[in-house]
Amino acid sequence: MTYYMFNEPALNGFAKELAHKYDTHPTHHLIATKTIPIYTLKEILDSNLPQGISIDFLSVDAEGLDFDILSSNDWEMYRPKIILAESYHRDMTTISTNPIYTLLQEQGYTLIAKTFNTLFFAQNTFLK
Repeated sequence: MTYYMFNEPALNGFAKELAHKYDTHPTHHLIATKTIPIYTLKEILDSNLPQGISIDFLSVDAEGLDFDILSSNDWEMYRPKIILAESYHRDMTTISTNPIYTLLQEQGYTLIAKTFNTLFFAQNTFLK
């Protein structure tokens, strides 16, 4: 994927829309792009998590790609107890329409808290 790098590193990421948004910004601008290989969450965990180690806490903050990352996990093999995911869905009355909420609920997680842009989930078995 193409990775967009800005003079403000907090803006760096894969969002092409963000690169266009800052085309005419007075202080922030794109300084470079780089094509980098991407891996599924399962591939990353397969390669880096030692056998027999479980994940207590997983935080995903990928500037709009959180659902894609979480969808690429092997939920039978890797089941973090607590998951934080960035989401710009702010209306709690329609949270059930949020794809991250739906995905994690289907995988046996419960939404336990929310901040402005972050959803906090706990594995149902962890809550017992």
